[in-house]
Amino acid sequence: MGIMGGNPVIYLDMVLAVNLVMDWLILWAVALCLRLPFSYMRITAGALIGALYAVALVLPSLGFLATFGIKILFSLVMIGVAFAWRSWQLYLRILGCFYLISFMAGGAVMGVAYLVKDAGAIATYNGVMALINFPAGWLLTGIGILVLISVIGASAYRKHFQKFQYSVPLTVCFEESTVAARALVDTGNHLRDPFSQSPVVIMEYGVLKPFLPAELNCVLQAAKGKGLEGLGNVLRGTPWETRIRMLPFHSLGNRQGLLPGLVADQVYVEVDDTTVCHRKVVIGIYQGLLSPDRQYQALLHPELLQTHVTTGKGVA
Repeated sequence: MGIMGGNPVIYLDMVLAVNLVMDWLILWAVALCLRLPFSYMRITAGALIGALYAVALVLPSLGFLATFGIKILFSLVMIGVAFAWRSWQLYLRILGCFYLISFMAGGAVMGVAYLVKDAGAIATYNGVMALINFPAGWLLTGIGILVLISVIGASAYRKHFQKFQYSVPLTVCFEESTVAARALVDTGNHLRDPFSQSPVVIMEYGVLKPFLPAELNCVLQAAKGKGLEGLGNVLRGTPWETRIRMLPFHSLGNRQGLLPGLVADQVYVEVDDTTVCHRKVVIGIYQGLLSPDRQYQALLHPELLQTHVTTGKGVA
């Protein structure tokens, strides 16, 4: 926007170009901060919708588009076009991140405008705030801010939120007993039942303890991970006898360890808006804490996110 003869002059091509660049960077920053898979073509299409909307806002005959409801509607459409649909939960997370980055970048550019020039550099036209005689330096400032937000946001996400996003609600059923926990989807978990070759869930003993028989609890508390070879003898004649498994595993400082396990009747995994059910899954009992900050209490084999699980005998 410029000034000519005291009246504002709007260059629609500049409005389109500037908003296309800024909307594209905002959508790209959202994808980077939330670590979303994205398509450059879809992001460009979403940014183009936003840019065309910005052009429509400055046309006198289309002033009704500046209402709050229409602005929200166009932002929803932009996100729907830019990112593939996965779930309502993720969609709302993307929407929140989109607004947060937009407000931060827009506020920073406006702040620079106040610092570099006077308040007259910011004007309101057709209900929309605009910058008069918009210099390229301010656009570069906005771009720099978006890149900085993306880098910082992606780093913070990796440190603090990645574990939570890749953890899912888990329910384990033993006859009438139901054990609920949060499970981290562990791509490094390659543990399988040596008999069925099915993937194993590792769960903290503290979570399972209230649901286990007293005989098993006594042995586990006394053994503390050692001398478990005779565990089957302790449970002989009980309904738990056929559930017991001994799982060979390797860890740092322990090349030939044995992890006690129990065969669960059902395991339910909640993935987005879907509940995946698996039968006869072995639950490895870990006598310690898997997460010091208690964000999760189990380690889930990534194959258990799928409806069908690959075993040594085919598909279960």
